[in-house]
Amino acid sequence: MRNWRSSGGAARRKRSRRSRARLPPMAHTLAARIDVIERVDRMMMAAEVRRDNTLSELDRRRVKLAQRLRDAIREAEEAEFEVIPFDQSGCARE
Repeated sequence: MRNWRSSGGAARRKRSRRSRARLPPMAHTLAARIDVIERVDRMMMAAEVRRDNTLSELDRRRVKLAQRLRDAIREAEEAEFEVIPFDQSGCARE
C-alpha cells in the first residue's frame, strides 16, 4: 500500500503546472510586458500632473481677468459723462 503522504508533493507540483498553463494568454502577455505597461502608466501620471497644473494656471488667469473686467465695469459706471449735442446731420455742435 502506498503512503498517501509521499505522493502529495508530486501531485501538488502537477496541479501547479496545470494551473499555470490555464492562465489566459493576456496574463502571460501582461507578465512579459509589465515593464512597458509600468512605463506607460508613469507617463500617463506625468501627463495628468501637467494637465492639472495647466488647468490650475488657466483658472488663476481667468479669476484675474474677471476681476479686471469687474473693475473696468465699475469704473465705467462711476464715470461722469458729458452730453454732447448733435445737429440733425449727426455732427457735434460746439
